Amino acid sequence: IALPSFDLHWYRAASNPQTDLSAIPVISYSSKTRPYRELMSELSRRIGPKVRIYASASLSASLRMIAAGIAVGPYPRALAEDYLRRGQIVEFNPGIEAKPLEFTASYLSEPRSFLVEKAARIARGAAEDWEKSHPR
Repeated sequence: IALPSFDLHWYRAASNPQTDLSAIPVISYSSKTRPYRELMSELSRRIGPKVRIYASASLSASLRMIAAGIAVGPYPRALAEDYLRRGQIVEFNPGIEAKPLEFTASYLSEPRSFLVEKAARIARGAAEDWEKSHPR
């Protein structure tokens, strides 16, 4: 069952105006993920071998590194809200749009479990309610 997606926005440290992706590292998701592969492909094509993309499995650590001015990167606004509110990071447009993060509530169809199916529908409803009350 498809859940709402999360738009990705590019962030940099408020204290570091550098946004040249050939000059500052980009921090991204784990190297085994679709967002990492898509970003690596697009940045390599546009910028070439000078691009530095670092993978991280910890989204909170990635945002802390962005806030510290170590790197820039594309993340959901929902995860960046606290840093934005405190003025530690700002959005910028590098001219490269990252595809939204997509999630599903997945389960095995056999053996059939009505309880699991109901739980997936509840998850979708909760995610849709949350989406309505939060900025994309």
